[in-house]
Amino acid sequence: MSGVLDNLRGRPILRFLWGCLLIGLLGLGVLVALVLTTESRWTGGPDGMPVAKLVLFGWRVSGSDTWYWITGGLLVLGTWLALNLNDTPTGRAFRALHDSEVAARVAGIDVARFKLQAFVIAAVYASVAGSALALMNGFINPDQAGFLHSVELVTMVVLGGLGSVVGSIVGAAVLITLPQVLTVFQEYEHLLLGFIIIVSMIFMRDGIVPTLSRALARRTQS
Repeated sequence: MSGVLDNLRGRPILRFLWGCLLIGLLGLGVLVALVLTTESRWTGGPDGMPVAKLVLFGWRVSGSDTWYWITGGLLVLGTWLALNLNDTPTGRAFRALHDSEVAARVAGIDVARFKLQAFVIAAVYASVAGSALALMNGFINPDQAGFLHSVELVTMVVLGGLGSVVGSIVGAAVLITLPQVLTVFQEYEHLLLGFIIIVSMIFMRDGIVPTLSRALARRTQS
């Protein structure tokens, strides 16, 4: 369902240039969060709403250990699918778009179509992850669709490495674990977190994983 909706909303939005595209997606996200917050009859409003426990073949899924293995399995499956997608014609078209949209268009790639496909695939991943989170917690609120949470997700990808599947996972792990490590600094926690991210972006512009991979490759060759 999420893929269908994003296919419909993506067709007009993805005709924009990247700058306008980002503004359009940001505005759409703000509208969705506003609707989720105000339409309390359907969404529970700012207080959120309970989510029924997942039942599979009569088995009621519950417990942190169970959900640990379920989410871990979803992570492995999603990573495997994404890595295999890289070796397909669609994956090569995605990489060409990532490197240069103009060059991809000159090479005969249908830019609008492949941008839409990437948009829908990303939406399906987000939908599965969001559904697992809601089912695990048994509760969901509009904060999960808020602007700050969207910025956090983008920061994870940029920090780990745009265009890198493993980089996205590493970026998420770093951004989640760093605040836990920095709690010993208490009042300076957010300051140090921001400083670390800024330094990473300055000295590792392509992200942690691509930068370290190139450094390791140069070291091996020498």
